[in-house]
Parts: sequence; C-alpha cells; structure tokens
Amino acid sequence: MSEAHFVALDGRLHRQVAEASGNPLLLHVWDSISPQFEEYSLKVIGMPGRLQRAHADHCGIVDAILDRDCALAAQRAHDHVAAVQLELQNAHDTTP
Repeated sequence: MSEAHFVALDGRLHRQVAEASGNPLLLHVWDSISPQFEEYSLKVIGMPGRLQRAHADHCGIVDAILDRDCALAAQRAHDHVAAVQLELQNAHDTTP
C-alpha cells in the first residue's frame, strides 16, 4: 500500500470514528482540520516504522470500538496520540 493511500484511509478512519461518536461538534472539528491532518500525515508517514505503528494502533482502537469498550478505546486512542507525540519529539531532537 502506498503511503498516500494509507493517509487517505487514515483520514477516513478518523472521520468515521468522529461520525460514530454521535457528537456533531467532534465531526465538525474533524471536517475543519482534515486538510491540515492530511498534509501533516503525508509529511510524517515516511518516518521509519510510522505506517506500521499507526496501523497497529488503529487496529487496536477499532477492535475496542467494535467490542463497545469505550474505556479501552479511549485509552488506546490516548496511548496512540502520546506515542506519536513522543516519536515526533524524538525525531525533532535528533535532527541536526
């Protein structure tokens, strides 16, 4: 799968989660930031292992949603965001 295709699917997943939440504000926020999210994703998806880690994290989040385990889905989403933040910070710190 190409990185661009993954980013497109990633965006669809994020929108579907926002839509499934039933929260119109969350959906509106997603729709308003999705172009910037796609631009960001296209820049970072090429980092070594980023695509694979994102896919694994997303599978875990979706599994928890399908199991209707809100607490686990929220924890996995939180862990995913924290891991991405740490990874980006580490990449920034090692950039000359």
